[in-house]
Amino acid sequence: VTDSLGRREAYDYTGEKGLKRVVKRTYADDSESHNEVAGYLLMAQTDALGRKTAFTHDITTSQLTSIVAPDGNRIRFAYNVHGLLTQTILPDDRRLARSYDALGRLTAESDALNRTVRYAYADDASSQPCTITDAGGGEKRLTWTRSGQLACYTDCSGNTTEYR
Repeated sequence: VTDSLGRREAYDYTGEKGLKRVVKRTYADDSESHNEVAGYLLMAQTDALGRKTAFTHDITTSQLTSIVAPDGNRIRFAYNVHGLLTQTILPDDRRLARSYDALGRLTAESDALNRTVRYAYADDASSQPCTITDAGGGEKRLTWTRSGQLACYTDCSGNTTEYR
């Protein structure tokens, strides 16, 4: 690939058809980054400075279970029985949490300081939230078109934006 300034970058791939993955990227200055892949899973990534980030996947589900940064810090991930992300555990053991309803829709997200944002839906047929309530109690209202595009957004102060 050559950009508008004439700088060239090259990509090396592995795999066939829909499973092709970039395994090496050569930058304009001849530095390289490398990806280690197993099948379709990214196992490790080494940047142009030689710093390696490792990725671990569940042997059964192939879901990402941890990332180890070049400095050794590890981020871990946990999922529910439906495969939805429920926890992100940071290197300092603080946790980000996500909750879902029986239909698999996100109902709450909590940050590392345990501040929670809640999501509500108009009915069981709705896939997009109609209300988002922040940790301070501020409420945002959303209206969606039949095709799933945002039609109207009302912020916590009552200011409304309509999309046409």
